[in-house]
Amino acid sequence: MAAGDDPCPQAVVGAGGAEAVVTAMASHTADVELQRLCCGALRNMAGGDDTYTQEGCGALQNMAGGSNVCIQAVVDAGALGAALAAMGGHAADAEVQRVGCGTLQNIADSGACNQAVVDTGGVVNAGGAAAVVAAMGRHIADLKLQRSGCGAQQNMALGSDACKQAVVDADGAAAVVAAMGRHAADVELQRCGPATVVASMGGHATDVQLQRDGCGALQNMAAGSDACKQAVVDAGGATAVAAAMGGHAADVELQRAGCGALQNMAAGSDARKQAVVDAGGAAAVVAAMGGHAADEEVQRAGCGALQNMAAGSDACKRAIVGAGGLAALVAAGTAHPPCHAPVSVAVRHLLGDLGAFAPAAPAPPPPPPSAAVVPLPTAAELAEAERARQRAEQRAQQEQAQREEAEQRARASQQGQHGLQQQLTAAQQTLARLQAENAQLRAASQSARTSAIDRLVDTVDSSSLAGGTVLSVAAGPLAHFNSQYQSVRRRCYSGLDIWPAVAPPSPFGVEVTMLRRLWAEGGRGRRAGPIQETLPMGFTLTRIEAIDVPASDRHAFYNLVEQMDSRRSSGAIPGPFNPVYPGGDRTGEKAAVFAQLRARFLPRDKLQNQNIMLALHGCSHEVSDSVCRDGFAVVPYRDEPWFGRGLYLTTYAEYACRYATGEFKEQRNPPNSAGEHVLIAAFVAPGMVYPVSRKPDYTRPSNLTSSSKLKDRALQPQFNSHYAFVSAAHNYECMDGARDGTVMDYDELVCEIPQQALPAYRLYFRAP
Repeated sequence: MAAGDDPCPQAVVGAGGAEAVVTAMASHTADVELQRLCCGALRNMAGGDDTYTQEGCGALQNMAGGSNVCIQAVVDAGALGAALAAMGGHAADAEVQRVGCGTLQNIADSGACNQAVVDTGGVVNAGGAAAVVAAMGRHIADLKLQRSGCGAQQNMALGSDACKQAVVDADGAAAVVAAMGRHAADVELQRCGPATVVASMGGHATDVQLQRDGCGALQNMAAGSDACKQAVVDAGGATAVAAAMGGHAADVELQRAGCGALQNMAAGSDARKQAVVDAGGAAAVVAAMGGHAADEEVQRAGCGALQNMAAGSDACKRAIVGAGGLAALVAAGTAHPPCHAPVSVAVRHLLGDLGAFAPAAPAPPPPPPSAAVVPLPTAAELAEAERARQRAEQRAQQEQAQREEAEQRARASQQGQHGLQQQLTAAQQTLARLQAENAQLRAASQSARTSAIDRLVDTVDSSSLAGGTVLSVAAGPLAHFNSQYQSVRRRCYSGLDIWPAVAPPSPFGVEVTMLRRLWAEGGRGRRAGPIQETLPMGFTLTRIEAIDVPASDRHAFYNLVEQMDSRRSSGAIPGPFNPVYPGGDRTGEKAAVFAQLRARFLPRDKLQNQNIMLALHGCSHEVSDSVCRDGFAVVPYRDEPWFGRGLYLTTYAEYACRYATGEFKEQRNPPNSAGEHVLIAAFVAPGMVYPVSRKPDYTRPSNLTSSSKLKDRALQPQFNSHYAFVSAAHNYECMDGARDGTVMDYDELVCEIPQQALPAYRLYFRAP
């Protein structure tokens, strides 16, 4: 009966079942068999399952699993003391310990009644946390006991700050860690305790539900005392939350919990603030606010987290500004008026008191209303009048406080909007000035282009470099990451022809040789054409132009490559920056595909675990001019992303030429006045590469014209690019056979972000 719906345990409790069980257990504390037999009759009448038919603790557990009234009646009957006494007197009996932990779990469950039990010295103050930890330590192999123990600690940790601290002081987190270590396959155990939650999140990075629950659990734990916050941070909670937010950026509930957890962890000491920032907390919060700009809860929690972090050291402030935190705060304050207060505080921490956010001093309250004078009152009338006066005064004070609060909110909102508008205006003025200066510099360099290029090429000191070879500025990545190429690089302004088909030998021999080889090897199946400049399909190379992209773009590319190299060099294998292939590679096809890509990598003795390469992108002359000016971020997506969303390139010149002429479009791209089309050759940082294969990346691998499961989707988690060989005979879908030495038609490289490719050269050609 006690195991049924809420009315059943209520009836058992109402009949005195709880008192009977407690009396039997108290009278025969040393005789476990007698306790079981005595309480078995009551348990049988209660209709519980056979597993606990003879256990008094089992009856208490079922009664405590009912309504709040049932739980309170069980506690009032002394069930808490009886359960703890049974657990202490029969520590070696796994059944008593298991059901005792379950009873404590139900009594400590959240709710108005149960919370009152905890706050008045119930489960925690009676030694419940210590009893559960002892039971878990003695019976670590008992899965059911470990689950109940973890659940009991989780419920106890939902109480007051004192309850949270008691669970931490009783080594509750260590007990949960030990349980999870022994029962790693049981996901139910992966959701309790700071260190355990962190370990669970690290082991199940792709499980969005577990990551969401883990962030929520760490948020609750970090809402306790300073000691609780420190325990969460010491267990790696900030790192785990930042990783979860980065891995599941689209999940708004996870982003809310993550921002809240980081906000709680960053409250208090400067050391904790620094630890949260060092774990990537600032960047994770800024990314969440940018990805969910319309969600007020994310914005509010994000502003609170940035406010707490901004109150730390100068290093914390610099990290927040560097991650784009100032812009995120401005955007949140503009779009969400409830965020004005934390935005104002955070901006003052970051930039100093600008005066626009300082709250005005509140106006003094009006004098209290005078009490009415009653002539010749009686004692009773005087007492009633005094009570009426006090009530009226209280109402007046409440109304005055409400008016002042409303006025303060209105003033703060107006001041916040005014301050944010001033900052926005200043930023717009700075941007306009920089754009004007940039336009002047471009105009000056363009006016000197012809004479400067001629003078530069004619005055090269051939004796200063081996073989008279120089490098153009477009070859910056080649020299930056390889000590072999330390030649003096020459500016080429907006463009410089480093190789015309009909001209004397070029002084830019290193670059010309590298690019002409890339062209000559670019026929279908790597077949060569009749001469070096002509591909099998008749496309003929006419000239090569070096591109001088903005220095900021080159430095951004260098920083990205070095950051990726540092992460891979310092990360565990496998780990977030050294992932393994999802689904494995049982056939060895992926390894064979990657081996062919690796053969295209350029020398880079200044890097340890990252590579650079040259790849081609075919486009119209109009798009080419935009890319040379603003980078690949301007490239529009007109075709369906067959192997994932990103920037598409190839190492096959012939394949790129067909895109440049517009062969795959309804309307072809026109040539220039010289009858030439154009390709862009770029230095590419592929990062972590996911090789595409028929298995497991196609639902129907044997259907060679079917679409892949990667189509129009984000790239595989933790990978920076996809790489696939495609078949011209099967609608340019992925083809297998690299492990068997099959000759591949063409390839496609998909980069996650456009910053992975730096435009360097334009290859002009004529179509047949």
